[in-house]
Amino acid sequence: NTTWINKQDLKDQGQPYEVEIVGGAETDAPVFNSLSIDKTSVVVGESSQIVTFTVDATDESDWSTSSSYNKMQISNTTSGAYLQIARSSSPFLDFEWSVNSATADGVWQVDWIRLVDMGGNTTWINKQDLKDQGQPYEITIYALNYSVPDSARPSEIEVTGCDGFCPNDLVIPSTIDGKTVVSIGAESFSAPAGDGEISSLSL
Repeated sequence: NTTWINKQDLKDQGQPYEVEIVGGAETDAPVFNSLSIDKTSVVVGESSQIVTFTVDATDESDWSTSSSYNKMQISNTTSGAYLQIARSSSPFLDFEWSVNSATADGVWQVDWIRLVDMGGNTTWINKQDLKDQGQPYEITIYALNYSVPDSARPSEIEVTGCDGFCPNDLVIPSTIDGKTVVSIGAESFSAPAGDGEISSLSL
């Protein structure tokens, strides 16, 4: 058994039958606030390391969930190799890059960041924008050679130089591949493979 009630029936009975939508779709593009990078210098080894780029931005709606929208591109200043990274987590604007021994060494820079909200409104941030705002945009990737000194345990190593590219501002981590750095070999960095001379060395 079926009963039909149409709009005129509702009107005749004094029933509500209209809905007014106020406002409409959001049209404002996302506002970029800042970029942070958890590692700006990475010594590659046997295991992968994750570099996380975190974008702080504001918008009236949520971010698009499509992996093809919220992206960033980084490139190697020497080889020209580039990589596009999709947003990796929600609700945050995190972009994760897995760095390992196959990653081209040298200086990598953020070329651009694209932010898209649920309404399709888009904001582009390029490298020059980051530079003008004093935001971080470079990551240095390099490898170190090492050996086990005769007087050391197998878990202790001596750094003997760079394997390929050597940055001017060199940071030697306390551990490499799970082994503890206990010394630096004589004249290990007397002829750096990078451009110019090493200006600073930190342990």
